Amino acid sequence: MNFLAHAYLAGDDDPAFLAGNLMGDFVRGTPDPALPAAVRAGIRLHRRVDAFTDRHPVVRDARRRFPPPHRRAAGIILDMAFDHFLARDWASHHPTALPTFTRGAYTALERQGRHLPPRLAAILPRMRDGDWLAAYADFDSTVAALERMAARLSR
Repeated sequence: MNFLAHAYLAGDDDPAFLAGNLMGDFVRGTPDPALPAAVRAGIRLHRRVDAFTDRHPVVRDARRRFPPPHRRAAGIILDMAFDHFLARDWASHHPTALPTFTRGAYTALERQGRHLPPRLAAILPRMRDGDWLAAYADFDSTVAALERMAARLSR
């Protein structure tokens, strides 16, 4: 769920690659060969980044610090916290202003049109209109996003 971090790591040089990175949480199994090559490469990078961070000792230790009832959601909570810190300190990490960068990310997704996974296509208008990626910079917005996520989880 760390959309901003995946967009940041993808860069803004290739919109299709950026879109693939953002699609990674919505694509299961082997990416469809009908997808553009850059989108498939973005999905693969997304998965490699997730695998790396999930195995990282600091992340593992952070997950263990969550009390048992919340440990199942620890990965999601940490991802959103990481996006908050990245968004909050964006100017220290990227030369492009955050709202400009995020507009480019939404445009990259919109350009994929028919290739978007249905769940992502359904939320993209709200994501863009509410500028979810830039909203992570605000602590209260991040907390509200976590609360919305908690309401959707079954446990």
